[in-house]
Amino acid sequence: MGKRLHVRIIDGLLDTLYPRLRCPVCDGYYNGLCPVCRLTIVPEPESDILHCSRYEGSAKILVSSFKSAGSFNAGKEIAGIIHSRFEDYIRDFDIVTWAPSSRLSRQRLGFDHGEVLARNVAALAGREHARLFKAPEFEQKGLERTGRQENALTIRLVKNGQSLVKGRKILVLDDVATTGSTLSSCMVKITDAGGIAGAVAFAYQGAR
Repeated sequence: MGKRLHVRIIDGLLDTLYPRLRCPVCDGYYNGLCPVCRLTIVPEPESDILHCSRYEGSAKILVSSFKSAGSFNAGKEIAGIIHSRFEDYIRDFDIVTWAPSSRLSRQRLGFDHGEVLARNVAALAGREHARLFKAPEFEQKGLERTGRQENALTIRLVKNGQSLVKGRKILVLDDVATTGSTLSSCMVKITDAGGIAGAVAFAYQGAR
């Protein structure tokens, strides 16, 4: 009893003094994602979408911690993994933006996770970030493949989007790609506005 209480007190003090020294996946004491959890960040070889990991294991927990629990440490880990995996690729772009979420999704989460992700990756890469897209009509989550594709077509550039895009290289980020329809629609809008588009997702779930 006394030993357990002692451990709990020490853990509490460490959490207070060093709140970031926790692995956001296993909750062990480590400055960031620990080596063991990092080993499960493995890409899906059959995907044609640039991504860092399958949507499972540590990657799935990181996304959930970031979006559902609002852990900005998890968000920074996701950004760091994207940047380290695709540093040379990202360096080729002028602006980092994000695949838009529906208003309902942003309201439910209490923040725009895509914007936070783009801002963090842009800061690591020394690039500008900007909001370029209006949200799709409906939330992608819960829609089947055809519904996702149709909903993605409702994405539009923001009012000043064309002036920001024309003649520039734009990187679109997404946390999880399922069909890739959202990223694809964003890239088409950039190309139609006279820009050059690229895209990266943190995790790949695959079409259902």
